[in-house]
Amino acid sequence: MTLEARGIECTRGRRHLFSNLSFSLRPGDCFELRGPNGSGKTSLLRMLCGLVPPTTGTILWHGESLSSASAKTSSTG
Repeated sequence: MTLEARGIECTRGRRHLFSNLSFSLRPGDCFELRGPNGSGKTSLLRMLCGLVPPTTGTILWHGESLSSASAKTSSTG
């Protein structure tokens, strides 16, 4: 079981919050997310939950893109 981000980017309106963010988390790993207000922490968490897509890049859960996994869920829901 893994959660992987590959080159993700977040833009809100004209504001560029982060870009080229990549990481991989496995069972037992710890992920600390820190930054000033408005730096994109909540936006990143929403992306990792599959609630919003990244501007660019891919987020994988168990090797499958979150966007394709959410499409399957909504079509069977």
